[in-house]
Amino acid sequence: MGSAKRQMEEVEALENLARSIAIEAGVIDECENHDGSYSVGSEGIDEAFKLGSSRLKSGELQGFESQRELTDTIKAVVGEIHLDSCAECDAHFYE
Repeated sequence: MGSAKRQMEEVEALENLARSIAIEAGVIDECENHDGSYSVGSEGIDEAFKLGSSRLKSGELQGFESQRELTDTIKAVVGEIHLDSCAECDAHFYE
């Protein structure tokens, strides 16, 4: 496997970890009916920062080289979410 592909996979893995933290913290929600479809949750991003920081400090969270990398990754994945509800559910509702 080439180094560029490996690096892309590592970035994707970190984004998935950050997304999981944001979901668990309630910052974003994943649709029950559509895997990979996300919407804005009820909590602020600080909740994800706290949860991620706690896990990083305890050694439970692997892969991030620093607290800064973790918070930047959480910001990036949360920043991608702009909808208040699942776009796929909304599309079916209006059909």
